[in-house]
Amino acid sequence: MPLKTGILGLVADHRGDVGVLQAANTAVQTDGQWWLTNTDPLGVAAMVRRLLPESTSGVLLLGAGATAKSVVWGLHRVSHTGHLTIVVRSAERAADTKELAEHAGLPVTVVEFDALGEVSDSSLVISTLPSGTALTDTALAALTRLGAPLMDVGYHPWPTPLAEAFQANGLGAHSGLPMLVFQALGQIRAFVGGDTRVPLPDEPGALMAMAKAVGLDEVWANPALMGE
Repeated sequence: MPLKTGILGLVADHRGDVGVLQAANTAVQTDGQWWLTNTDPLGVAAMVRRLLPESTSGVLLLGAGATAKSVVWGLHRVSHTGHLTIVVRSAERAADTKELAEHAGLPVTVVEFDALGEVSDSSLVISTLPSGTALTDTALAALTRLGAPLMDVGYHPWPTPLAEAFQANGLGAHSGLPMLVFQALGQIRAFVGGDTRVPLPDEPGALMAMAKAVGLDEVWANPALMGE
């Protein structure tokens, strides 16, 4: 993880989403030549396609760091994302992430946690906050009041405190494991076929094996969620 940016200067061939995110999570050697790609947005998009209803009122994104940027770029791959609300402790910290969302063509608003109660609607809450982040009771109440499920990029330890709050209010809380599985599927595509967009010869079987390996429900073993 610390080398997602550091590796950029070591490998000149940047493909896919590396240029816009200025980060890579995969180094591939094809015919003796190295190239970089970033499959994080693929994983985000696949998970959002299953969790976000078609008749969406938008997505609420907690945090605006490097992971949040991958989430934003994944959201722009989903045709029905709707309005994006980025929630941060200080609006200044969200400037780059907001700019990326605008570049992606997403309608976006930045809200500070203190004003979270002003958000009236959302179809999906996505958290990129560190797993141990403690939110105030007021913030938790504002989030759960929306009645939307939670997609938390955290997966260990699980559940996160935020996920526990959602579960306590009878709301769905999903760890980032499906996101990891789908971004890994993109990596395997790159290793096997030299292109993250080209499906594997037996992609359904491969995805089922990956899902079972991490204890995911079979509903996630659906290659169609890659959206390509």
